[in-house]
Amino acid sequence: MMIEAALTKKQIDFLKVLITYIKEHQFPPTIRELCELTGLKSTSTVKGYIDRLVEKGILEREDDKPRTLRVVKALNI
Repeated sequence: MMIEAALTKKQIDFLKVLITYIKEHQFPPTIRELCELTGLKSTSTVKGYIDRLVEKGILEREDDKPRTLRVVKALNI
């Protein structure tokens, strides 16, 4: 099964926003910046998206440090 198939549409949309930001700025956004970029109001919701993508092996991060998100799996999205 392809990883893309295991992602929800919302997760794919979230990941596209993250990847676009990283390509444009050469570093990842903060949680609050991701809230603004995605239109989500809650930092907890954004953290939930990140947690699911980390669990699926698509993202890596260093806990308790800002701007440490890394996309570790190349996806066709």
